[in-house]
Amino acid sequence: MVNLVKKVQDSDRWNSFDRFQDTTRTLVNAYETHGVQTEIHQAQTGGSIGSGRWIIQQAADIKSATMDVASPVRRRVLDYHRNPWHVVQWSAATPPGTNGSKCELIIIDSSKALAALPIGSLLGKMVLTRMDPRNHFAEFANKGAVGIVTDWPVPNHPRDAKWVKFGWGGIPLKCGATHLVGLAISTDQGDMLRSLVAQHRQVIVKVKVDIQKYIGSHDVVSGVVQGQGQPDQEIWAMAHSNEPGALDNASGIAVCIEAARILEKLIHKGALQRPHRSIRMLHGYECYGFFHYLEYTKRNELPLAGVNIDTVGAKLEHCHGRLEWHATIPMSAGFVNRIGRTVFRKTLELAKPGYHYHDAPFVATSDTLIGDPQYGFPCPWLTTTRREGQAMFYAPYKKPVRSMFYDQYHSSADTPALLSRPGLRACATAIAAYLYFLADADTQQASELASSETRYFINRMNRIKGRNRSAMTEYLRDAHRTSIMQLKRWIPPTQNAKSREAVAHFDYCLNEIDQHLKPPQKTKGRQRATKELKRVPRRTALLSPTLENTPPPIADRIEASGLEPWALFWADGVRTLAQITQCLTCEYKKPVDSKKVCQFFDAHYDLGYITWNK
Repeated sequence: MVNLVKKVQDSDRWNSFDRFQDTTRTLVNAYETHGVQTEIHQAQTGGSIGSGRWIIQQAADIKSATMDVASPVRRRVLDYHRNPWHVVQWSAATPPGTNGSKCELIIIDSSKALAALPIGSLLGKMVLTRMDPRNHFAEFANKGAVGIVTDWPVPNHPRDAKWVKFGWGGIPLKCGATHLVGLAISTDQGDMLRSLVAQHRQVIVKVKVDIQKYIGSHDVVSGVVQGQGQPDQEIWAMAHSNEPGALDNASGIAVCIEAARILEKLIHKGALQRPHRSIRMLHGYECYGFFHYLEYTKRNELPLAGVNIDTVGAKLEHCHGRLEWHATIPMSAGFVNRIGRTVFRKTLELAKPGYHYHDAPFVATSDTLIGDPQYGFPCPWLTTTRREGQAMFYAPYKKPVRSMFYDQYHSSADTPALLSRPGLRACATAIAAYLYFLADADTQQASELASSETRYFINRMNRIKGRNRSAMTEYLRDAHRTSIMQLKRWIPPTQNAKSREAVAHFDYCLNEIDQHLKPPQKTKGRQRATKELKRVPRRTALLSPTLENTPPPIADRIEASGLEPWALFWADGVRTLAQITQCLTCEYKKPVDSKKVCQFFDAHYDLGYITWNK
């Protein structure tokens, strides 16, 4: 697995679409060496701009990039071919056919100082900053800057450069047609440049960047452990490629390939029968590859369940010994959370890699948005990345606050040296077991899971106290029903005694929960739902939109609502906005402003993501 991580990182660290093709060949070869069937899906770049869809606007091949101090001294600062982390993803190129651009280097390290500058004051200048350039991209451009050089610190690694992106899948729509050269250097290099500016006042740098942008494609690679009973039914494991780090996320790829190897080997030896359903390992550009594959490939039915494997197998000192199993989206089928907990606890007990198991709440990574209950499948997240006691905040919807990641996160310091061999082995073993159980579960096991889920929810209902008890009980009843209805998909379509018995058992489980519902509490002065809150939204588009590809006025309204992007998933065409407000209050465990809920769904209506049921 460690050797495979090295091979994947050898091509992915260049952040160039032509090199991503080398990664595809590495993955296909790795799977086929172990007798695993492979498939390649090509996702075209470009698409409907302003639609909210998750699209990469353009492919980009990075040919070269250099920056030198030209005056008052001569000194090479960076060379892409020596360290590919130096080029900011989605950087613009310098004018072609020239010897580069000579610019004065200006230091701006605070948003206050940037805001105080008049329009055009940075014309023809290169800006050195320790701020996150994503948060100030448009403002730097409006002030006339040619480009940005960031020496954004990598904690405790002053010689390493941060991996920086101007946007998730391209330049955000709110920045319009803005283009800036983007380069990243270490804090040591930044200190050197700052010292020159302090000593000589004026420093001239020569920048030359050669990047070819075009309408191309990016690959989604599948490794498939073929099922033998109902092979069209699939369980998915996702680990994204096309990202430069070893831990984030070549490690996830290695775990998937090793899990497939384990299963095929045991099946070949006769120690396991071939699973009833197929297991698909998916690798592609984070979010954009998986979402495109889900939307555009033809299949008879949606996947039954899955898992997101992102940043795994870290050495204990880089994750405080925490192996975290993050729950699937709250309104999705939560039985997968309990299956994973059982599998991972037992694996850690047997393998003893040094990790401590932690149940963790749902977090958008944002691949886990594929847990969409209408268009996706229940999808927990396995990781060994979190630092204990720090804030969890990882989504392209909002500006990041305090980092909870290991020091080397998203930097050139993210190398195979961070990986734990016992940790990788334990993760691959547990993933193989989790996937195989779901792929081979029969009618009896589905019925047992239904019983287990019912006991779980009854226990939770019995512990509910307080004024919001009836609403919370209703919320849990809906969650239980979602799990049971998803489990019904494990019953074969053939109508025999076993399947009829299982269906009857599932109905019994639903009735069991209904008996624990409490009559609604009568409260004095209860207000009736307004006409606006009686509206019933129904979703019409896959997943939730990316705000990078959403018209700024609509994106601003969605952000201003303060709701999480997956709040959209409550729009099932049955619940009113008043009922959705109640669901969100239960989910967030705090009151939710119904006006904000209306604002959120009205914005999604204008974007074309919902319609209103009459």
